[in-house]
Amino acid sequence: MAGGNETDRPLSRSITQLSVRERNATILWAVVAIGLITLAGLMAFYLVGNFTIFPFGVTMPLLILIPLILHIIPQSYSEIPRLSGKTTVLVLLWFFSMSLLVAPIGQILSSVSIALLVFVLGFVVPLYYLRNIKGLSLSVIGFTLGSKRNMIVTVVLTLAYGILVFVQIGYWEWTRFLILVDFMPGTDPFALIPIALVFGFLFSLIAAALPEELVFRTVLQSYFSERSGRLMGILIASLIFGFAHMLTNIVAFQSYYGIYALTPEIFGFALAQSFLFQAQIGLIFGVAWERTRSLLLPVMLHSIHNAVELLPYFLGLMLGFFF
Repeated sequence: MAGGNETDRPLSRSITQLSVRERNATILWAVVAIGLITLAGLMAFYLVGNFTIFPFGVTMPLLILIPLILHIIPQSYSEIPRLSGKTTVLVLLWFFSMSLLVAPIGQILSSVSIALLVFVLGFVVPLYYLRNIKGLSLSVIGFTLGSKRNMIVTVVLTLAYGILVFVQIGYWEWTRFLILVDFMPGTDPFALIPIALVFGFLFSLIAAALPEELVFRTVLQSYFSERSGRLMGILIASLIFGFAHMLTNIVAFQSYYGIYALTPEIFGFALAQSFLFQAQIGLIFGVAWERTRSLLLPVMLHSIHNAVELLPYFLGLMLGFFF
């Protein structure tokens, strides 16, 4: 297929280029999205009693990084995937089915084995489908490096984002980890931080960033951007990204806090927190994809986010806590 496109629809448009019907649908999606976010915030306010302890997650990285991306990276008008609804749904069903399949297997395999399994099923298989069956070129899928300047900007933004994530989130996780280390005399976790960061980055790259960005940005966001405008594409993909991660976060929350996480108040709070947390992360990655039309920046940001936020987990792997 010429250009590696599945349909002959025009490229993603701004809202001013939409028909009346498309604008009405966009407004409806916006109302639903704002309603969901408002509902989550009100739920947290009702359950906790005030907003002072409500962790909005990546609010600071969100407010700082998105303006940086918009300011220093020129808008790319490279071609994006134009996929049918059938193809989009098929890729999503495969991705979520793979996630449900891997979850129970994770109890019996090592972390590295699980990462490789997720990489093959969640990234290699969808990539093969898009590239070899649907005929999309690698550049259209998002495998482009761009100019040398953009590569340097990508590295700078990735480092800046890593620092922001540590200040906003990683510090508290790190404090919790140090409490555990106190029970292990002679252990020096600080000496392992550089190695753990590199390991965490590579682990996140193959087990999370590449599979998820391919599905949520290349496929899902591109699908909605082309039909409802770029802004709605970012917003809808971010919301679905938030919902997709919500259950995983709640399971982790319950695992850490034990039976207390089963109370309706804490469960509802975790529900609202995890949804807003992940949806905001999705907004950052979505803007990065839309601005560059390349997976390089969102994948790098995604990898450094997980590496920093989950630094105690990766240090724990190295110290034998979670083996």
